[in-house]
Amino acid sequence: MSVFFSLLAFSLFPVEVGFAQQQRVPALTDSATVGSMPCSKYLIAYGTPQSSAVSDLLINFVTGQGDGLGSAANIVDFVATECRLNESISVGQAVKNLFDQQRENRLPPIPVGGATSDPKVQASWKAFERWVHHQGPRPFFANDSPAELSQTKQSPILTPMEEKAIVDDTMKGNFEAIDALAILVKLNTFKCDSISAVRTWLFSRGYTLVCNNYKYEYEIADKGGHWIVTVK
Repeated sequence: MSVFFSLLAFSLFPVEVGFAQQQRVPALTDSATVGSMPCSKYLIAYGTPQSSAVSDLLINFVTGQGDGLGSAANIVDFVATECRLNESISVGQAVKNLFDQQRENRLPPIPVGGATSDPKVQASWKAFERWVHHQGPRPFFANDSPAELSQTKQSPILTPMEEKAIVDDTMKGNFEAIDALAILVKLNTFKCDSISAVRTWLFSRGYTLVCNNYKYEYEIADKGGHWIVTVK
C-alpha cells in the first residue's frame, strides 16, 4: 500500500472537489471586491479554479496598502492563517489585522519553503493545508516560540524516540529530520507513536522508519520528486 502527496508551489491547499462545488464563492471583479469577501468564502476558494484569480486580486489588494507582509506567497499564507483563525470577518479586516500585527512584530507563523522534495518542508505544508481545511490541528512551525505556542494553543508535531532506538550514523542527532519522516508517515494516515529505528538507504534516496516498538515498518522513498510512504 502506498500513499503520496506532492507540493506544488502556489497550487494552494486542494480541498474535496464535491465540497468546493457545493459552495458559492462571490464573483470577484477587482481587488476592492476581494477585500469585502468573507474569510469563510476565501478559504473555500482554495483548490478551485478560482484560487489563482483570487490570489492575484488579493496580492494587488494587499500591496496597494504596503509591503510589510513580504512576498506574494507569504501574503497568501498570512491571509489564509488570519482567515482560518477568524472566519467570521472579511478578507479586508484580516489584512488590516495582519498589518497591525506586522507593526508590532507579531505576524503569525507560516510554513517556509516552496516546491521541494524535502520531506520536512512537504510535511509542514501538508499539515498547514489540513489545518486550513479543518482536517487537523494547527501545526507547529520552527519560528514558533514556546510563548506563542501557549498563547495560540498550537500542538507541536513531535514523535518520541524509544529508549533503545537504533539510529544509523548519518541520522544521529538530526532529530528534526527524523521527526519529519514520522510526520510524513502520520500525514499519510499511518501510525507512528514512537520511533524504534531509522535507517538511511545506501544506494537510493530514501529511508526506513520503524515505529511503535518495532510493530510498524515503513519505507519512505523519493520517487520522481515525490516522497512515497509504503508499509512493509
